[in-house]
Amino acid sequence: MITEMDEIVELCDQIVVLTLDFKTCRRRREARTDYVPPDTPGYFENVAFPAYLRHLENARKRSRTDPKITFIDVSEPRFENKSESIQDFRRQILNNHIKLMDLKIEVGLVDQLVNHPSCGAISTFNGVTRDNHAGKEVVHLSYDCHDLMAYKKLRGICEEVRKELPDIKKIAIFHRLGKVDVGESSVVISTSSPHRKTSIQATGRLIDLLKDKAPIFKYEEYSNGETEGVWKSNVEDCKN
Repeated sequence: MITEMDEIVELCDQIVVLTLDFKTCRRRREARTDYVPPDTPGYFENVAFPAYLRHLENARKRSRTDPKITFIDVSEPRFENKSESIQDFRRQILNNHIKLMDLKIEVGLVDQLVNHPSCGAISTFNGVTRDNHAGKEVVHLSYDCHDLMAYKKLRGICEEVRKELPDIKKIAIFHRLGKVDVGESSVVISTSSPHRKTSIQATGRLIDLLKDKAPIFKYEEYSNGETEGVWKSNVEDCKN
């Protein structure tokens, strides 16, 4: 609901929207005893959850043009424990910066997000649109995704890399959506660590995992007139 209040949004530095699947949300709601009055039969299915989905869709749409808004899926069992949830939220919000948006990516801003006094190394990958592919001239690329699934997957690969390389301090993954012209950044990944080897490894691992797992799709538009282009998944692109 906050994302629908312009005055409140303007006051916020960051807005984190928590997402839940239907079954988990209903189970947790039924376990609570502090609703006054308590839910009547059918209220959750017909009123509460549909209202949540409407607000979530509004937040999703706004997030594509507002860099303040991001998403964390809290359906997993580890979020059942309040103290562990708070620690997890803190780590996610402060140390994993994930953003999917229609806006141009400011590479310097991404680097600033991972900068930390304890770290002597920042490694950044900046993927830009090139003007050719398989012998064809590329006019531009377009990206689209299933936003909430992509946020969940990207946060998951952050955790995967942190387990492999525990010295990593901060991670930032920014991916452009919509039309991306030649020379513009489509994806920027930056990591920080005390020493360079770890951050270089982490950044490389993150882009590989993003290509392999994130539900983000690319459309290549060519100038040869033979075809308007083709939608390709990340996995497909990895094989070429």
